[in-house]
Amino acid sequence: MRQGKQYISQNQLVLLLFLSNLFSYLTYYTPKGAKVGFGSSIVGLVLGNLAALGIGMLYFAIRGRLGHNLGEFLLEQNRVVGIVFSWLAAVFLGLAAVHSVCGFTSFIHRQIYTQTNYLVFLLPFLGVALFGLLVGIESLARTGTLIFALTAVSLAIVLLGTLPNIDPPSLYSYSSVNLGDTATAFWGALRGNIDLLVALLLMQHQEKKSSRVFKKYFFLSTGTAVGLSLLVHLALGPYAATRNYPFYALAVFSDLSVLQRLDSFYLVVWVMVSFVRVVLLLTAMASVLQTAVPQRAYKKTAIVFLAVVTAAAIIGCSSQRIYDLISLLFKSGYPSLLLVLLPVCYLLATVKRRRGER
Repeated sequence: MRQGKQYISQNQLVLLLFLSNLFSYLTYYTPKGAKVGFGSSIVGLVLGNLAALGIGMLYFAIRGRLGHNLGEFLLEQNRVVGIVFSWLAAVFLGLAAVHSVCGFTSFIHRQIYTQTNYLVFLLPFLGVALFGLLVGIESLARTGTLIFALTAVSLAIVLLGTLPNIDPPSLYSYSSVNLGDTATAFWGALRGNIDLLVALLLMQHQEKKSSRVFKKYFFLSTGTAVGLSLLVHLALGPYAATRNYPFYALAVFSDLSVLQRLDSFYLVVWVMVSFVRVVLLLTAMASVLQTAVPQRAYKKTAIVFLAVVTAAAIIGCSSQRIYDLISLLFKSGYPSLLLVLLPVCYLLATVKRRRGER
């Protein structure tokens, strides 16, 4: 939570965004009554991520090669708009961090250690996450590179343990694509892409400003999401739709003769990915707060925000009903989409108007 700017490489930012995005798929569950076919959901996912890539490229084309993030750029164009956006983005990112912390705790407490008090997992995790925020994005990026490597190895082990259970002919039953279902999946993927907002707010931390960060993130995250989805459905079949955490179910029911149960590898991945996700959201929140408040008031404001996030996480994790209410707002996806799409459209209109006045 340092006020000075720290810089990381383009690849480091891509890996952090990828790990944050991976959290969404590890926590995914099929909603009750969901009717979108698997083939349509895959096509919609790819198209939705492609649209997010287009929005990111559009912002970079407007912004040029300077290092300002979305909040600072809006502030340059219109002070009131910039401040309002920054406050809304900070509040939403704080809520997203609370939701992610509750998601982490909910999985550990309700799926694995069901007899243990949730505070045993929540408080240490919050402490480590806050420490990760305090040391800055440079340290997070270095840690994220190591976590990415460990995550890749763990996922590869799960894949090897799953191969005997895969039924390739069943792929034909998932190959049908419906236009209406594809549109639904597309809209869901686009509006739920919070990592696009995070990327636009952390763009200032890139050592070399380049739009390639969006391209690399698109191919890495989309390829992994499609691969994991195929793996789950080919190995578990219809059973996947009945599980709250289908990828965890895949790890539980898969084994290697040497390693036996693979859910321990899933747990390792879960903890590391959750850490990156929460710290990245808090870093983006702290970054946009610097735009929202005067410099002299930044530290006090940031402390208040972190205190509220911590308290909200403790309260949210204590009740499934409260967590469901937070999830309802967060998973609707509208706040994250509007916080990206409306500012980019505003900037595009402003730039065009100013060019027309010349």
